[in-house]
Amino acid sequence: MGYYTYYELSIDNSQVKGQVEKKKQSEIEEIQQSNISDELKKRLIKDVEKMYETSIVTQNDVVNFLTFNPFDEQCKWYEHTEDMCRLSKEYPNVLFTLTGNGEESEDMWVKYFMNGKVQVEKAFITYGKFDPKKLVAV
Repeated sequence: MGYYTYYELSIDNSQVKGQVEKKKQSEIEEIQQSNISDELKKRLIKDVEKMYETSIVTQNDVVNFLTFNPFDEQCKWYEHTEDMCRLSKEYPNVLFTLTGNGEESEDMWVKYFMNGKVQVEKAFITYGKFDPKKLVAV
C-alpha cells in the first residue's frame, strides 16, 4: 500500500533570469555590431533568444528529469529529497520549493532545494486565543 502525499512545486528562476538576460543582451549587441547582413543578424538574434528561453526551468523540465509527474495527484515518492537535490545540482541558481501534505493531518512540510542542498521546515498549527470580542450570534 504505502504512504501517499500531495506534492506541490514552485520554481524561482529570478537569479537565473537576471544572469540570462545580461548574457542574452550582450550576445545580441555583439551580433548587431557585427559586419554581417541584416537578414543574417535577424536569424542569429532569433536563435539567441530561443537558446536563452530554454535556460529557464519549468515544471515540465522537472517532470522530464524525474521521468514521472508527482504533482497532478497524491502519490508515493519516497526519494523526493534525493531526487530534488540531484535536480537542484543541475540548476544551482534556481530555488525549488517543494510542499508536501501527507495522509496524516499533521504531516505538512516545505523543503527548499538549491545547489544540491535542502532546508526542511515542518508546519506548526496554532490557534488564536479566546477573544470575547470575536463572539458572534448564530
